[in-house]
Amino acid sequence: MRIIASIKKGDEVRYISHLDIQRSLQRTVRRAGLPVSFSQGFNPHPLISFATALSVGQTGDNEWVDIRFDEDITPAEFIRRMNANFPAGMSVTDAYIPKEGTPSVASMMEAAEYTASASGIERDAFLRAINEVVTGDRIIVTKSKKQNGKKVENAEVDIKPMLYDFYIVSVHPDSITVHTKGRLDAAGGLNMELLLRAINEKAGQDVRWRINRDRIVLGTVD
Repeated sequence: MRIIASIKKGDEVRYISHLDIQRSLQRTVRRAGLPVSFSQGFNPHPLISFATALSVGQTGDNEWVDIRFDEDITPAEFIRRMNANFPAGMSVTDAYIPKEGTPSVASMMEAAEYTASASGIERDAFLRAINEVVTGDRIIVTKSKKQNGKKVENAEVDIKPMLYDFYIVSVHPDSITVHTKGRLDAAGGLNMELLLRAINEKAGQDVRWRINRDRIVLGTVD
């Protein structure tokens, strides 16, 4: 059988790498005594897969994970046993049994929503910067990317097509919170750190943003 679950990654584990988060999930499944399925071959591994990685330093409320089991288990029992064994900062917030033929969670991803907060800002400069960046025709950032099979450093990329929505949640003289929705699918998605860096540069300030991925939007299945 198969369960799709939503995992919360909190402040306590925000600086833990995705690989270590995967390992922690595998250890928790074992501690919970759940009958997880294993792959075949010379190096069997638990059949557990995340929809996508979450960047180090970010928190997440809705990280989808796909788990296969050798025996039936109810979503409620899965949640109870996992949350009794998870380390601080991780928990299962939801779980369900998908219907037959449901594709992988990675292939169902359509978008993601984020909340980002920064303090130590100069309000007027940031409001002007956000207006210029978000309402412009293009948002040009520099990043490393592959081109013709080779890695290109400091390539210019327009991320505006990946930005679906952006609005200010709250603003004070020295702090701001924003909400963003952007593309996220198996091929890639909006890089929040690059978007916020573009705002920083336009505002002429180097502030550190706290980023939380509130939700990964999955497409519906017929």
